[in-house]
Amino acid sequence: MRLVLHSLKRNIFYFFSTSLFVLVIFLTTTASVFSQHRYSFETLSSHNGLSQNSVHCIMQDNKGFMWFGTQDGLNKYDGYSFTVYRNEPFDSYSLSSNWIQTIIQDKEGLLWIGTDHGLNCFDPSTEKLKQYQFNVTESNSISNNTITSLYEDTVPSLTENGKRNILWIGTNGGLNKLVRSSTGETITRYLHHNNDSSSLRSNAIRSIFRDKHGNLWIGLNKTTLERFHESTETFSHYHITEQSYRHEESPLTEVRTLVEDSRGIFWIGMAVGGLYRMTYDPNNTDSTIHFIHFCYKRATTENQYGWVDIHDMVWSISEDKNGFLWICHSLGLSQVAIDSTGQPSFVNYQHDSTDASSLPVNAVFTSFVDNNKKIWLGTNGYGIFHTTTHEKNFKLFRHDPKNLKGLSNTGIRGIYEDDEGILWIGGYQGLNRLERTTLCCESI
Repeated sequence: MRLVLHSLKRNIFYFFSTSLFVLVIFLTTTASVFSQHRYSFETLSSHNGLSQNSVHCIMQDNKGFMWFGTQDGLNKYDGYSFTVYRNEPFDSYSLSSNWIQTIIQDKEGLLWIGTDHGLNCFDPSTEKLKQYQFNVTESNSISNNTITSLYEDTVPSLTENGKRNILWIGTNGGLNKLVRSSTGETITRYLHHNNDSSSLRSNAIRSIFRDKHGNLWIGLNKTTLERFHESTETFSHYHITEQSYRHEESPLTEVRTLVEDSRGIFWIGMAVGGLYRMTYDPNNTDSTIHFIHFCYKRATTENQYGWVDIHDMVWSISEDKNGFLWICHSLGLSQVAIDSTGQPSFVNYQHDSTDASSLPVNAVFTSFVDNNKKIWLGTNGYGIFHTTTHEKNFKLFRHDPKNLKGLSNTGIRGIYEDDEGILWIGGYQGLNRLERTTLCCESI
């Protein structure tokens, strides 16, 4: 095999030294899902063109653009500059409100934008927008204009006329199911009824999620988790019990966020109440649901989970491609690694006035991990934080004659990463192939 190093077009670096040649390879978190690295952060704010500094939601579209919902408009970011979309008075084809609360992109590429005054459907390719608002005289309208959560259904749904798309819409006035097909659109409302114990416990919807077993879960503002039974259109109610390790108790409030991670573990973030892990038997609809609580508290003898620096006010939970959870709360950001037994370990990020690369502020509303594994954070009044392209953790590889699986070179002239993630290292003593999962070198 012949490899011409200087002709390789990407990921090639040259290192020279007048004395000892060593190779330093930066290891990203892909090397091991159980090795957590410290990140540094940079800021984007109104000084960079962001329309407003309180960022409620973040999304990356299928073209790679980043979208940020703020209290004064929707922002599209191309990596260099912002394009801002706002409400235009008396223009029904503009956003229904500038206060953006949630945003998702569906399988057709349409953006669904929830505001404090209605739902919007935006086509980025044509920049055409359609508003959905509550109409007291129209039963096929949404039940309330304050949109709190959006979820595109992942369950295939076919009719005689072909496919149909389902969007679940959470509001302050009930749950809505928007069905879109070739024959038109229909909206079904699900509301609380005082005399019906199988209806929603509350109309204040905070989160919506369907797990991998097909169960649709609804988080409410009254510490209640609802499971929707679609065959009967009824709800089962689960009160999230206080199994706290805190010395000082505080009342639980709304179920702010629901996430099922790649291991099938179900996580719940409470607006006041901290982080919960839920376990249940998905094949038994009558099974008991158990909740395990993680909160802000120093380790004690009765706390088997040790130091868990999660504040009571959890705003959002997201998972990156390496299986780490990112928890946004009112004391900053926590990175959570889950081991093979399902137990978590925490790395916490908070503002440090002596460290310019630390979190600029602790009040973090929302997080998003993009396709390049960059972490984006939306804050309350301080704009957007994102991780820099460099990390602080390095591993040193050097030639060791006693290590048959080590680096054979003492002088490194080039490095190349192929499409399978293998690193090829060329130097004065030949070519090495480095398998990043095992960190073993093979001499070619």
